[in-house]
Amino acid sequence: MSTRVPRPLSLPLPRLLAGAARGLCLLILAIAGAATAQAQEFTRQMVMVATLRPVGDPKVARRVGDEARARIARMGNKREMQVLDPYFVERAFNLSDLAYDKPLGDRELFETARFMRVDEVLFGTVTARAGEVTVVAGLRLTRDWGQHQPLPVVRAATAAEAAEKLAGEVTKARQQLSSLRRCENAMHEGKQANAIRFAEDGVKAYPASTFARTCLLAGLLWLGERADSVLRVADQILGLDSLNILATVARASALQAENRPADAERAWLRVTDLRADSIDLGVRTVEALLQLPRPSSALDVTRRLSALDGKEPRLQRLRFRAWYAMSSWKETAALGDSLDTADDAEFRDDSSYAVRYVDALRQSGDSIGALAVSARSVKRYPGDARVYAQYVALIGGENGAALPRGIMRFPSEPEFYVIAAKNARDAGRRREAIAATAAAVRADPGLAQGYLQMAELWFEEQLPDSALAVLRRAPRSGDGVEMLRSYAIGRGARVLRSAGDTSLALQRVAVNFLLLADSIESREDSRNYAAAGMLQLARSELVVAGKTRDCAEVKRADAALGSSASLIARGVGSAAGTGDGLKQAWDAMRAAVDNGTRVLCKPPG
Repeated sequence: MSTRVPRPLSLPLPRLLAGAARGLCLLILAIAGAATAQAQEFTRQMVMVATLRPVGDPKVARRVGDEARARIARMGNKREMQVLDPYFVERAFNLSDLAYDKPLGDRELFETARFMRVDEVLFGTVTARAGEVTVVAGLRLTRDWGQHQPLPVVRAATAAEAAEKLAGEVTKARQQLSSLRRCENAMHEGKQANAIRFAEDGVKAYPASTFARTCLLAGLLWLGERADSVLRVADQILGLDSLNILATVARASALQAENRPADAERAWLRVTDLRADSIDLGVRTVEALLQLPRPSSALDVTRRLSALDGKEPRLQRLRFRAWYAMSSWKETAALGDSLDTADDAEFRDDSSYAVRYVDALRQSGDSIGALAVSARSVKRYPGDARVYAQYVALIGGENGAALPRGIMRFPSEPEFYVIAAKNARDAGRRREAIAATAAAVRADPGLAQGYLQMAELWFEEQLPDSALAVLRRAPRSGDGVEMLRSYAIGRGARVLRSAGDTSLALQRVAVNFLLLADSIESREDSRNYAAAGMLQLARSELVVAGKTRDCAEVKRADAALGSSASLIARGVGSAAGTGDGLKQAWDAMRAAVDNGTRVLCKPPG
């Protein structure tokens, strides 16, 4: 008998299998696609039991695999699934000189499953020691190899008993697969709501499901469901399979949407830990870290990704953005020089890079370079207001025609009016500055800083009532609302101190500033200031009443005292005894006003 000498394994696995077993695929498909008497919703699925990895006696692992194969075929619905006969795999491997009885690595297993046209793969590890057989196994889908359905750990006294339990777990896990297919089909048809319902059916059929839950997660993400719903499903999947990459990415996105930057940062870094070999996922991670913003972590990730492909242009651009976000002007400018010289298409076409590049050059002290790049950018992006505004700011007063031209070209852009207001204020033309700032806030009503600047200019014009009118028109939401509130308190307190006891009109303006702050958001500090202001105003009204003997002045004092009482009742804090002090002052004013009412407001007759 001649002995076959193995050939060296030099070709990739797919080519070896394809060249050695061309006829096997047709035979397998003929068996798997045999017609049944009754119509089926889905084609019959082919299941392959891979060679199980042994820890200890390899014979035990082989026996568990062989017997599990037979038991899965016996337990399963013959119309829905078929277990691949090991003959076909063994034949293909023998012809290609691959060792059939040796466990394959993840990539080789995937290529084998794809070549053999199987739909599902059972893989795992069998440990045999001290009279116990332990099987740690899972299922993979060839069409979505990144997913993994872990199975409960099997422990038994014998290989046969372990195979029986393993086959039972496989059969249970497969109960989710019909619903999974319906979910996938609905997703392909754009019917995400139906997909979610089918996925939930799959989870009910097999509560430990990762396959159906992953389809459920995809449906939630597609529909833009609330972050807490996405986070809940992602955490459920990761509790079952900590290596599920879709759930890891979804969890990071949900944490970011919930404005939990520290947790989101850790979650995104977990993505790169799981898939350190994926530049695409790495780029997605860096984008998210820059949005958080966590530019330092983003920069670290770009450095690690550069080891995979140092010439990848996306990494260069992301590194540029990270340096800029960290205000590392010299590094940003140097990288901008490199990208500009390399004529990177996206760097050239996206004007936001040009704006950052010019800013970095200016901040690093290269004013000439900044002006040169800015002038070039104005020609390259003629319709971009940010680019033109940056150019106008750079040339300053050297070109008086540039700013009016910018306002004419971009009448709805507030940046040009802001520049005009600054120029007018620097030149001492306050009314002109007020008009320009008003134009800026008309162009962008959310420009809270513009309202504060107008108010300050009216104060400089000695017209605090005009400043108050401006602040009353300011937006009550957004990032600038706290600044608006603090400004109103600060200005109100200063005006109240400067008014003294004689200027009732100025006191009323000051109190209205404090009441404005409390109307934006009522808190103890604003109520304290407003209550104290009302008490001071009531006292001044009463002093005037004593001089004029006018009952109307007493009534105004009583009204101010009533407003003060309402503020105190809602809580004014107890720091340094201020709350008790206000209450004592109010009691004293109540007695004084009551006395004034009796003296000055006597009924006729």
